[in-house]
Amino acid sequence: MLAPAVPPPDAIDAEPGMQDLPPSLQALARRGVARSHRRGTLLIEEGAYGDSIYLILAGSLRAFGTDNRGREVTYGVYGPGEYVGEM
Repeated sequence: MLAPAVPPPDAIDAEPGMQDLPPSLQALARRGVARSHRRGTLLIEEGAYGDSIYLILAGSLRAFGTDNRGREVTYGVYGPGEYVGEM
C-alpha cells in the first residue's frame, strides 16, 4: 500500500484566500495541511477531546450545538481569515 502524497511545504501558499491573510495567520497556516470539506461535514464534536485548530481560507463554517430540549443552537458562523478549534 502506498502512503498518501504529502504536498510540498509551499503548496498551501497557492490555496485561495491564503494571500488575504495577515502574515501571522499565513505563518500558522503554513504549519498545517490544507483540506477541503463538503457542506455538512462535522469537524468537531461538542464534548470531544480537541487537538486541532481550523483556519478558514475559503467558504464558511457554522459552530452549533443543542440545547436541553434537543434543538439546534448556532454559536457562530465563521469565514475566511477566522479560526475555530482547540489546541
